Amino acid sequence: MSGANYLDGDTLAQCREAIRQGSRIIDLAARLGCNPSHLARMLGMPVIQPVPAAADQDFDLFEGAERLGAQL
Repeated sequence: MSGANYLDGDTLAQCREAIRQGSRIIDLAARLGCNPSHLARMLGMPVIQPVPAAADQDFDLFEGAERLGAQL
């Protein structure tokens, strides 16, 4: 991890206020020189992870229901 490992309380308060006013955490992290997920942790916010790409398989809802019904 590069950039800020520590931010003082005043800077964190300013970040919280900027987020309340509509700033994006990714923009704030870029200005502070840190990772957005690290900044979110420092602010006590939930860290959002990217959703992994779905497999190339087609999902059939009814096929899954039939398999579950067979197990009952």
